[in-house]
Amino acid sequence: MAEVGIALGVLPLVITGAQHYIKAETAFCQYRHFKSELSYLATRLKVQRAIFKTASKKLISLCVGQEDARLMLEDPEHPSWTDPAIDRAFSMQLQDSCDAFADSLQTISSRLTDLENECQKFKGVLHDSQNDGPGDARSRARLIAKKIKFVFRDSRTQVLFNSVRDLTEDFCALIAQVDPSCVYERPSILPAGANRKEVVEIGSIKTAAENLYEALGAACTKHTEHQVHFSLQPSYISSSPEIRFHIGFRQLLVRCVGGDADPIWLTIESRVSGSLMSVPKNEERAINLKKSLKRIKMSPSPPPGTTPKKRQKILSQLVSRSLADQNHCIGLLGDLSNRTHYVYLDSRGQCLTKTTSPSPSSSLKDILDMARHSKVPLNSIPQLERIRLAKRLATALLLFHETSWLSSTWCSENVFLYRVSDSVPQQPFKLDDPYVNVAVRGPSSPTFQTSDVSSQSFVSNPFLFRLGVMLLEIELETPLRSLQQPVDVDANHDDKHTEFFTAKRVSRTSLRPLGNRYHKIVRKCLDCDFGQGDDLNDVALQEAIYRDVVDELGRLEEKLHRFKLDD
Repeated sequence: MAEVGIALGVLPLVITGAQHYIKAETAFCQYRHFKSELSYLATRLKVQRAIFKTASKKLISLCVGQEDARLMLEDPEHPSWTDPAIDRAFSMQLQDSCDAFADSLQTISSRLTDLENECQKFKGVLHDSQNDGPGDARSRARLIAKKIKFVFRDSRTQVLFNSVRDLTEDFCALIAQVDPSCVYERPSILPAGANRKEVVEIGSIKTAAENLYEALGAACTKHTEHQVHFSLQPSYISSSPEIRFHIGFRQLLVRCVGGDADPIWLTIESRVSGSLMSVPKNEERAINLKKSLKRIKMSPSPPPGTTPKKRQKILSQLVSRSLADQNHCIGLLGDLSNRTHYVYLDSRGQCLTKTTSPSPSSSLKDILDMARHSKVPLNSIPQLERIRLAKRLATALLLFHETSWLSSTWCSENVFLYRVSDSVPQQPFKLDDPYVNVAVRGPSSPTFQTSDVSSQSFVSNPFLFRLGVMLLEIELETPLRSLQQPVDVDANHDDKHTEFFTAKRVSRTSLRPLGNRYHKIVRKCLDCDFGQGDDLNDVALQEAIYRDVVDELGRLEEKLHRFKLDD
């Protein structure tokens, strides 16, 4: 029988078994009112069908994902049932259990067919009772019940039902033995190079970002460096040459307004020189930011009689008044290369709610640590928000890798998120707009050689490995360090290898709160397993990351949003 199962394909046998279950249950339900034993068996058969369907969905989802598995079981004509590529991969995934699955499914269908045939005997009783002559309905019902009882006593109905139940239990036991980590990777429906346009746009943004850093550094002539918040979520439209970066400066106000002042957020619009889409209407206000910064730093001493508190109050009023006017260009960074950078006040400062927290932001590590200690062990942070954050980080990797804005040592400890509200304890942070703290150094500032702790030989690509670690932490809502065990410590090396061993061990566990598809993305990033080498400057690898990580996370985000699984 196993040879027949392989010839027909294992996957179609699943839907065949599900259809036979429906037919057998329907047949029994027709006679449940005539005999209590039949009513009992009809109820039990309904339960067994539900068990078989749930088990089948679990089995198929290992191959095509939960959503496609649900759609397939609801539609016997779904094209995936007859897709030879999926069926072949499905059989390969079952490995040595393939024959056993084929035998089990065919035997279940055979026994259910026998049950349907047994029900034909009850149908014959009803047909014969119609020729028994006149009589009231109650008498005819009693007569039919007696005949069905007699037929049921001599039938194999109970034996066949017990066989179906045992076979279904065996089917569930086989599924429990399948290794969930050996998931089938459906071939991409996108041809090679389909993401070339997006990758080209990403390259343009990356170049503009590096030019912006150089322009800011050139403006820093008084101080050696400035600490800025750099949003990892730029704004851009593919048909426009305008790219908007969002940067927060805290130092501009710390000296004059106070150490607890919120940063001033600026939107810096980078445009291709000579191809400007528009020019600010009030160009006279577009003063050179370089000179503006110098005037702020080198401002003359205040006139006698002006107290520090009064100066602080005046400056606070001026800043508040300026924040109300956010659509005007307030500065222009010097033209470097072929980019010009226009500076606007950013509206996000107005959107961030004042909180009672001593810090307006927290690192991703601290947020995950809070989730770990919350009353809800899993899904403390909504699934949709976690997947959206993962997509933002994956996009940031492509946009800013190997630029001055993003270090190869980036991690959840140096990725920050702003607190937006204290009134919503379940979701107090703005998870869709992560930022990093970056030191913008002037041309005369000394350069520092930073040791890359992730440069060990075990890691194929530090940027991707760090992304994989953060995606794993987001999935489990726990910092990786808190999952460290003694087995992760390498006795022959220092602590720099511990993170690698911890990530690899944890990624192999069966706990997957965000599903197999998300977990597959995590493992791909940890291992740089995209089939295109490990050089992030290679366009082929960038396309693979965009397709297998960014696009895939986008599809997961869309499905969660559409089906509202986060309610």
